[in-house]
Amino acid sequence: MLDFGVVDTFYQGFTSVLVVLLWYYFLSGLFNWKSVLKILVLTFFWGVLSVFVADFILLIMVLINFASQFIQKKSLNYDKSGILLLVVIIQVLIGNIAMFLGRMSVRGLYNVSNLMGVLDVS
Repeated sequence: MLDFGVVDTFYQGFTSVLVVLLWYYFLSGLFNWKSVLKILVLTFFWGVLSVFVADFILLIMVLINFASQFIQKKSLNYDKSGILLLVVIIQVLIGNIAMFLGRMSVRGLYNVSNLMGVLDVS
């Protein structure tokens, strides 16, 4: 049986990477219908990998991007690297804000100071 935490982690990683790659390709001027298929395949790969490394998936993406640029061209393309970093930073900020708002709404709805108090232990 598949643990719910694994599925949840996959969905979180999948959507985070999907948003980052869609914005990166769009802002880099590389977005077309062929790239949508490439984005979906890459997103699935990164989503599966995010099950194992969870929150470090975006850092690993950035580091692999930098390493591939150094290996292929022996230099860093500052425009594309800057776009990727900007998109990743915005994604992390939006994720943190969403998590904060979710926790505050649960806290307000159930009037608990600790989210573990929401669990129904029978």
